[in-house]
Amino acid sequence: MRLHKPENNPLSMINARDPRRGGLSLGIPLLLLLWLALVLPGVTQSAAEKADPVGPLPQDSGSAGLKDELQRLHTTARMLHTTAHPDDEDGGLLTFESRGEGITAILLTLNRGEGGQNKVGSNLFDVLGVLRTLELTQSDRYYGAEQRFTRVADFGFSKNPDETFQKWQGHDVALADIVRVIRTLRRDVIVSRFGGTERDGHGNHQASGILSREAFRAAADPNRFPEQLKEGLLPWQAKKMYVDNVCPFRSNECPDGNWTVRVNTGEQSAALGMSYLQFAVQGLKRQQSQGVGGWTVDPGPHYAFYKLVDSVLPPSADKDGHEKDFWDGIDTSLPGLGTRLGADQSKAPFLKPGLVQVQAQIDAATKLAQQSAAAAGEPLLEGLRIVRRLVAEVRGSALTAKAKDELLVNLGEKEKQLERAAELASGVSLNATLDAPIAANAEDALMAVPGQSFRLKASFAYPEPVQWKSTRLDLPPGWSAKEINSSKSDSAGKHVSTSEFEVSVSAGAQYTRP
Repeated sequence: MRLHKPENNPLSMINARDPRRGGLSLGIPLLLLLWLALVLPGVTQSAAEKADPVGPLPQDSGSAGLKDELQRLHTTARMLHTTAHPDDEDGGLLTFESRGEGITAILLTLNRGEGGQNKVGSNLFDVLGVLRTLELTQSDRYYGAEQRFTRVADFGFSKNPDETFQKWQGHDVALADIVRVIRTLRRDVIVSRFGGTERDGHGNHQASGILSREAFRAAADPNRFPEQLKEGLLPWQAKKMYVDNVCPFRSNECPDGNWTVRVNTGEQSAALGMSYLQFAVQGLKRQQSQGVGGWTVDPGPHYAFYKLVDSVLPPSADKDGHEKDFWDGIDTSLPGLGTRLGADQSKAPFLKPGLVQVQAQIDAATKLAQQSAAAAGEPLLEGLRIVRRLVAEVRGSALTAKAKDELLVNLGEKEKQLERAAELASGVSLNATLDAPIAANAEDALMAVPGQSFRLKASFAYPEPVQWKSTRLDLPPGWSAKEINSSKSDSAGKHVSTSEFEVSVSAGAQYTRP
């Protein structure tokens, strides 16, 4: 990967760490406002770099967003990408897999970078951790990935993994969190940014690789972290485990024996108007505290190399030890969810026919969307109805708890994707804005304070023949909202119904962890 950077922003700065220890980050509500307050805008931005920090990206809106969501509906492939700090992630890989292949991608970052540098201000440690959390979630919008963290902190530069584990109060704290994420989200493929060797450099990097590889098997072992099973989680065995950092840094060349999967993140995307890697770099630039605002990447091939280091599947590599992609040997079709049950399919005879029906509706919507977005709405809603019926039938079936859990995770993701696709097809949108509570200083004004209130305005835009009935807020337990004003108007060919609420924060509300 060839990155261009200003002379006063050396490449090494991206991983520079303050040697002092930062504590665990505590987030706050109204995090998007905190983002606006703490992150300085770039000096100059191209049109491709400008994006609403709150609303969806243009690529995730309208017909473009519908096309992207339809692509996701055609596959059940699910990936977990693990790293140590914000900015360690392989954004090009995430963007290619998510936006190019429709994969459901999760980025698990062990800490929040609170022990690192801050190139845009003087905030360090906990406040920096909140800032870097917000920056990373902005990057995730470009990558097309969801974000998770563990409880450990970035305490500054670490020379080796032993020091890291000592500072993290033991090896098992972070491992338990990784195992929890695996058991909760039940991904098929785990891809670690680091391999767990001295080649990774930073002790946090090495620890991340070591723990990721161990968690691959530990998550399936009921004797590891049994307290999680008492909470209702079930063991989960991912199918394949890959590691990065097996080839020369930023090189397009790698010895055949060092890699199993090669991904060209420099491939051009018509939907993005640039390569997947270039779009990922646009996302990386959101992490301005790390001084990456001036980075660019050349067009052309850019390869990411990953090596298979553990698997529970029969070998699928060719004579050179290479696979076509991460999903070799895994049925990622929607009807394949039924096939995965094996002999237990007889306990759910409704499942495979229902999945075939859902796939038919998705296929119909994909074809109709080529004519108009609105035309895809009806089959998407029908597919949504079938998925919801299947969810109810799975819950009431004689399947084992393990089989139910896997199916419900997959069907739940399809339900959300169908909902999102149907919204895009119908042309409806919801925009919420709020007035920050009055406070003595700017920092306190960005907080929703327990026992106090703030005002929120929700505007629902919809075309004919959609009809608006009412707007309500889905609030945390103990919070309440009172509608104090409502109005209707027309804008850009759509009806707009606006409701203003007085939101009261529970007196016992806890800090939000972003």
